[in-house]
Amino acid sequence: MQHVITALRTTPATTPATAPVSTRASRTSHTTRASTLQLALQAAIAARHTGQLHTLLQQHGPDLFAHALVALTQRQQADVLSLLAAQERAEVYRHLPAHARRQWLQSATVARPPLRRRLLCACQRNWHWLRATLRSSQA
Repeated sequence: MQHVITALRTTPATTPATAPVSTRASRTSHTTRASTLQLALQAAIAARHTGQLHTLLQQHGPDLFAHALVALTQRQQADVLSLLAAQERAEVYRHLPAHARRQWLQSATVARPPLRRRLLCACQRNWHWLRATLRSSQA
C-alpha cells in the first residue's frame, strides 16, 4: 500500500488580473503554503519517495518549492536536491535565496572523509611523530 503525500493549496492559483490587492495577505498565504509544503517535503524525504518530490515540485512550482526548502535543515535540503533530477535541481537552485545557494554549495564541496579514514590518518600522524621522537631520544 502506497500513501500519496501532497501539500494542500490554501488559495487557488490566481492570474495577475485577479491577484489579491493586499500584499500582506498574499505573503501570509505564501508562507502558509510553504509551511504546508515543508511538511510534505519532510514526509517525502523520510520515505525517500522521489516520485512525490517531483509531484510536489510540479504542483507548487520552483519558487514556492525553494521557499519551503530554505526552512528545512541543511541535511534535508541536500537530501531533497540530491533526489531531484539534474534539470529540476537546477530550476529549484535558481529560485533559492543567495545565502541558501552559498550554504548548499559550501556543504556540497566540503565533503569530509569517512570517520574511519580520519581516525586512521590521525593514528598514522601520531605514530610517525612517536616513532621519530623515540628514535631521536635513543640517539
